[in-house]
Amino acid sequence: MNKLSLFTAAMALLTAMSVDAQSKINLRGLQMLDDLKAHNEMLGRAGSALEDPTVGALVLLNGRSVDELKAEGYDVVGCTGRVAIVNVEMSRLEAMSQLASVKSVSIGEEAQLYMDYARPAANVDEAQAGFDYEDISHAYTGAGVLTGLMDSGVDPNGINFKDEDGVLRVDAVYYYKNDNANVTAYETANRIQRFTTDDSSESHGTHVAGIMAGRCYTEGTYGYTTTANKSTAKKELIEGAIPFYGVAYGSRMAMACGSLADVAIVAGVTKIVELGEANGMPTVVNISLGSNIGPHDGTSTTEIALADLGERAIICVAAGNEGDQNISINKSFTESTTSFTSGCSVPNGIVDIWAEDSEPVTVIWGVYDKTTSTFNEIGRLEEAGKFSVNTRDENFAAGFSGSMNCTASVNANNDRYQVYTALNAENLSTNTGNRVLAFTVEGQPGQQVWVYSQNMEFVATRSGWQRGSSANSISGMATADNVVSVGAFTSRNVWNTLKNSTYQITSNTTIGAMCDFSSYGTTFQGKQLPVVAAPGCTILSSMNSYQTSSYSDDEKLTMAAVAQGESRTYYWDAMQGTSMACPFVSGVVALWLEADPSLTYEKVMEVIEETSVNDALSSTNKKQMGYGKIDAVAGLKKVLSGSAIRGITADSDLQRRAIVSRTSSSIDLYIAGEDGYTATLYDINGRMVAQRRAEGTSVSLPRVSGIAIINITTPSGQTLTLKQ
Repeated sequence: MNKLSLFTAAMALLTAMSVDAQSKINLRGLQMLDDLKAHNEMLGRAGSALEDPTVGALVLLNGRSVDELKAEGYDVVGCTGRVAIVNVEMSRLEAMSQLASVKSVSIGEEAQLYMDYARPAANVDEAQAGFDYEDISHAYTGAGVLTGLMDSGVDPNGINFKDEDGVLRVDAVYYYKNDNANVTAYETANRIQRFTTDDSSESHGTHVAGIMAGRCYTEGTYGYTTTANKSTAKKELIEGAIPFYGVAYGSRMAMACGSLADVAIVAGVTKIVELGEANGMPTVVNISLGSNIGPHDGTSTTEIALADLGERAIICVAAGNEGDQNISINKSFTESTTSFTSGCSVPNGIVDIWAEDSEPVTVIWGVYDKTTSTFNEIGRLEEAGKFSVNTRDENFAAGFSGSMNCTASVNANNDRYQVYTALNAENLSTNTGNRVLAFTVEGQPGQQVWVYSQNMEFVATRSGWQRGSSANSISGMATADNVVSVGAFTSRNVWNTLKNSTYQITSNTTIGAMCDFSSYGTTFQGKQLPVVAAPGCTILSSMNSYQTSSYSDDEKLTMAAVAQGESRTYYWDAMQGTSMACPFVSGVVALWLEADPSLTYEKVMEVIEETSVNDALSSTNKKQMGYGKIDAVAGLKKVLSGSAIRGITADSDLQRRAIVSRTSSSIDLYIAGEDGYTATLYDINGRMVAQRRAEGTSVSLPRVSGIAIINITTPSGQTLTLKQ
């Protein structure tokens, strides 16, 4: 058999598998395979060469070994533990899924992109400048910690990511150009300097990185408002240090960027975690991305991969920005109510339906005509299978161009029945809202279904239909085990521009209240999310210089701040979303990791639960706020109180005379009136790091990550132990 025939046979087998009751390939992947087969049939009829693209796949393993995949010649580019990251030709996808070591294969899913007044709102200014705990001053900026992110629109060489000496703090950039696991790694200073940006039309990643860990040491111009509230704001332009810096500006940084396909997200986060492990650095990774579809039970392959990575680093995930949108339905069928119907606000997006177990429900799609009050069926699934609809269907063609694909199967990861519908249609110019795509779900008494959407809302087009709700608007990615899910509250609602004009947010305006858009919900198991809230409304941070360079002069004057670099001009501007709140939490966690590098996910959650702030506005927002608003200093005190070192002693006279200060590379000790003392430095685990004898009254010790224990012995025999 020739190569062309082999490929055709392989694709035919894949099509046959797509209607099985339980395929190991996810439903979106099966739809992609069907689309490729149809495309290749057209190429074959035209006499053109058939396509066999390489795709990135997340492979859930039966066990934790990738040996069989490698032995069969599959390109394994990484592994989180239970999930292998694989590049594979689509013609080999089904054969790979049938290996005994493979439980399921996921391809094709894609996530979406979702501080001067923010810092005080969570006590970050105090944590950075210094606070007293047990009569000792402590200050943290994330030194010794790796802060990373997976995002889009990054500008890693930006002025906001350099230290006080102008040296870049970004240690690596991982660029995923395509929707697979192929990466271009920039891991040296020279290589990183040659990287520009993954997306010159987007600033999301640069803004997020600036909130988490940015600081500009070059003076510039910024618009300043004297209050966070629009009703009392006064404005002026100031020349000086840009005040819109991030939380963990003393940390090292790593950036993964490019494609937002799930396989690229998992691969990028894995790279950052591995970099932290290789350098012996505690690591926090920010994911201000997500999608509302998925099982919401922690069993999607992406969620399992993130749970694995959450055992090795702290992973923070944005809750989503759909808290004011009707994008979910949860329905229990009874003897009197065994069905419901809902309309789609737009004909383009995804509808993802999940039963509670493997028992099928019936899903019927149709076009509802408002002028005749008729529901015209265009396809149905009563069990595992598939159907496609396009303009050859007269009911569909009467209102829409494009197509839709509906596929059903029992999910291999959780044994729950799933119906996945991708709508790729547009309203005809003649359809002025009179025709609506709608679906009916029918079940047996006692059955329960969960319905999630992406890029649309569920609407009650006619009386008696089911309207959607925001009650399960939480991002599916945020339901993974071992991740910190983050919601957003308002810390400011006004800012001043370089034109010296004030902009204000007309919604989400109550200072201290949760933002309306902040998503929330419960997992399939009933856990309420998110777990914590942080400032996410009107956050001022760095912009991608490659995007702003294309702006007109008038557009540049709408920015909040500007500073001149060696070769480029850099701007700061406002954004809002849980995408902004999440890096704030990531930065705070980095401060905690500096204080105690041994912190695990469980310990971080303990700190969040016990120290988050619940104020007068919290009681009405518990579903959106979780344990409350994050408090950097209260969390640090909790971390310090639980350090591994016990039995700290102090001579009161020596302690009164001792002054300890930290630089980026040293711990400097001065004891007034005390010459020639010996200082011994220990890390948090009690290991001796260095011992120095003071020349005069001062001595300098090397800086360590986290808590430093300094044991001092004077020539007269006095002793002092300090915890810093």
